[in-house]
Amino acid sequence: MQYTGALILRFLKMTETLILVFRTVMHSLHIIDVPLYIVVIIVLFKIDSNVFQTNVITEFHNCFLMLPVVHLPYPLLRATGYLADWGFSGLFQFYFLSALIIQTGCSVMEMFYFRYRASVFDYNEKRFTKFVKSFTLAFRFLTILFPTITFGTFFYSIKLQEEYKKELAMKDPSIPEITCYSSVLVAPFSDSVMISTMVMWLGCIVCTFSVIPSTTIYLNSHLRNTKNMSPGVVRMQKMLLSSLIVQTFVHGIMLGVPNIMFVYTIYFGSDLEVAAYVAFICLTFHGFLSTIAMIIFTKPIQNGILEVFRCSVAKFLSFHRSGS
Repeated sequence: MQYTGALILRFLKMTETLILVFRTVMHSLHIIDVPLYIVVIIVLFKIDSNVFQTNVITEFHNCFLMLPVVHLPYPLLRATGYLADWGFSGLFQFYFLSALIIQTGCSVMEMFYFRYRASVFDYNEKRFTKFVKSFTLAFRFLTILFPTITFGTFFYSIKLQEEYKKELAMKDPSIPEITCYSSVLVAPFSDSVMISTMVMWLGCIVCTFSVIPSTTIYLNSHLRNTKNMSPGVVRMQKMLLSSLIVQTFVHGIMLGVPNIMFVYTIYFGSDLEVAAYVAFICLTFHGFLSTIAMIIFTKPIQNGILEVFRCSVAKFLSFHRSGS
């Protein structure tokens, strides 16, 4: 009995340490990415672009508003951020996070669809266009359908959540946090709403993994086989293709892999808490790496950042001289 108690205490200490490291990483990375976001937002306003605004909202939500904690091997999430302190339910926060992730995925799909149309001048005559367009339209539909169903049935689902959490608490009383209002139990086969939610999530994953790699491969093949483009256009298309390849890896690793891990854990279970927290960090800061890739491969943004720095330095020197 004493040995079992010692094991439980040791496990709790390890869990507390893991959560502390997770919170430290989630909050500390803002020292780097917030200044970058500020500069890029200024540049994007100058060139009339609203790209990656969903990434910023997702990052702020995950790091401060929700700050989720996992309780594996159960598909249990517990919010420990400001929204939990303000009395928001775990189910609401989970739905909101899911909607943000799907919206981010939709933005990524739209970006690849736009790059495809910009790179293939006669795209209306290509069969591949129907393939890309059909999946993009399906993703748009799911992006609207998901919040409509989840938030439309919220009060029905919140009652079921309380029942599921009570059942699990009786089954395993070692997790007192399960009964918290800020926790959510993602039970995939429990009711029609949760089944619909998981089906829509899987549909989004299928759309994303169908379009993103295939578009990159198709554009690479198209660029090699096209002979009637000028050297300047070829250079521009190669730059766009390089950007697309990098974005494919960024979105695949930082957005796709965590989503696959999440769905796998819900259906088959897992006790790898470290992997779960790494997945949350990837989801949260996916926009940060995507922004860096966008800066590296987008000339107008590079020029805009240089202009912002030149103006800032000029104003600083002017202020310093006037003060002297």
